[in-house]
Amino acid sequence: MTPNKLEASDAMIADRDRWREKAEQLAVTCYSWEANWKIAVENNLKLYRKNVRLKNERDKARQQRDELQQWKNDQMTVNSEWDMQTVGKLLNLRIGESITLNIEPKIRELINQRDRLEEALRDIANGTKCQECGGEDQARFAREALQSLTYQPKP
Repeated sequence: MTPNKLEASDAMIADRDRWREKAEQLAVTCYSWEANWKIAVENNLKLYRKNVRLKNERDKARQQRDELQQWKNDQMTVNSEWDMQTVGKLLNLRIGESITLNIEPKIRELINQRDRLEEALRDIANGTKCQECGGEDQARFAREALQSLTYQPKP
């Protein structure tokens, strides 16, 4: 072979090797592209699922907020219907004492006092003596019962 033919065949071999290298790079690129596409699709699905979950959590939180807001509005309506300071004064509470915690015990105390008064008045009306009287007359017992029912403010 002549040097020109050798050079030409060397050039052809070099071209062939270059083309083969490019084909291999293209195959790797195609494989990488497919792999990257799959990864991208999987990531998008993960993001979509996370987005749906977060949207559901947000909707649930909004619903809870709306329910709490409605409850608050109902409570404000109910509490605006009565004057807590006046109730505190009527219950003979000092400043700083809880009004709501003292309502039930005071109501129970008033019911007990009313029951005692009814019993005393029944005894007076029937003209009988009560065991608690110790033999004293009913009028005196009724006066004592009434005196214990009288509102006495705390100092």
